[in-house]
Amino acid sequence: MGTGYRAFLRNMYRKLSMVVGITLLMFLFSQATAQQSPYAALTLTNAEAGYYPFFPSITRLNNGNLLMVYYWNTAHVNKTGGKIMAKISKDNGVSWSRPVPVADYTHLGLDSRDPNLSVLSNGIILLSFFTGKYDGSGFVPTEYQDRVVETRVMRCTDGTGLNWSEPVVVPTQKYSNATSGSIIETDAKVVLLPSYGRYAAKDVNKAYVSRSTDGGLTWQTEILVTDDNNNGLGYNEMTLAYVNNVVYAVTRPSGRIFKSFDHGLNWQPHHVNGPPMHAPDLIKLDNNTLFLTWCSTGQIPENSSRAVFGKVFNPDIDWDDTPTYLIYSSNDCIDMGYPTSVQMGENIMTVYYDKCKGMLAASIIPMNTISTDEMPEFILFPNPATDFTNILSIHKELLILDYQLFNSSGMFVMQGRSNIIPLYDLEKGYYYLFTELGIQKILKQ
Repeated sequence: MGTGYRAFLRNMYRKLSMVVGITLLMFLFSQATAQQSPYAALTLTNAEAGYYPFFPSITRLNNGNLLMVYYWNTAHVNKTGGKIMAKISKDNGVSWSRPVPVADYTHLGLDSRDPNLSVLSNGIILLSFFTGKYDGSGFVPTEYQDRVVETRVMRCTDGTGLNWSEPVVVPTQKYSNATSGSIIETDAKVVLLPSYGRYAAKDVNKAYVSRSTDGGLTWQTEILVTDDNNNGLGYNEMTLAYVNNVVYAVTRPSGRIFKSFDHGLNWQPHHVNGPPMHAPDLIKLDNNTLFLTWCSTGQIPENSSRAVFGKVFNPDIDWDDTPTYLIYSSNDCIDMGYPTSVQMGENIMTVYYDKCKGMLAASIIPMNTISTDEMPEFILFPNPATDFTNILSIHKELLILDYQLFNSSGMFVMQGRSNIIPLYDLEKGYYYLFTELGIQKILKQ
């Protein structure tokens, strides 16, 4: 944002203590945000007593709370195995409950890992993950399960994320059957679980889906999505999304994209291939578009870490026709990434882990900025908000700014100088915050 335009904004927001028309307000807002593509990083969970958080998954429940699960272990993988922990936020990610274990088979020497959450149309929450015994070089047979690696699904029928059923093992004929992607539901109430694995120990992995027509209680035999071996590299982590009567699948490591027109029964390559990627994650946004995040393979010199990237994925246009954003990077750290996202009103929250810094963190991306490639100079968090919101820099530092707040009708509400905007006494609805650094929109809930 140029100095001349900053001066313009500075003068405008100082003059707007009088009542302004909604047309003028909306024009100024659109001009101020037209060139923005922001994010802000916030720490959600830290390492503790030698244990680290890995592989997060986040979703919004029907009661409005955020539910997050993650893998908890002393290392990315080890012989003792790890467990799956859960936390809940009732204030859009500002604060979180103490973590509680959801799945733990360490007493059997089994690792429980790669958890993923989804919420069905009836409010039932599904948690998928896989288990196996790791011997230091790979997963090996064990007396406690039929397959070397087994995928399991748990259900929470009360919508709270607190009370879970016993896990159901997803049936398979494969030697190993792992999962690393959220379950989705089509408008025909068909539930699809992404998985990967191989039929013999020396085979390369391929990607599959398992179908359920009873909300995840029982599962049918898996269906092959990727019919080639990807030049000997195979396929593993896969993410699914359903939009406009089509199921899309994005795969690791090639970034190849597949699609199904019949609720996962048959698959074909899509005309767009993405870049090489680890741990892709697709979500459907409220505006019926798809948002894709992934972490890099670390093969590009300027992105030698497993940096987290994101973009709007529009299946009807070429991959390069929508910009790609660098969401997070961490100084050559390889043990990081596995992004997961959730829409929060006007924002997208993308969560990832960074083993080198011992944390789960989140980047906050305003939806009205993800079609351009410049960053703003501040963001509001939380947004939506109930009692207050903070003014943050893109480096998650609190900013103290002069501001004026207007409602959606263009009426002046308040002004001040602070890093906290109080919303306690305001009616629910949209408001516009004018500062010398720009304008941001906030939803009071």
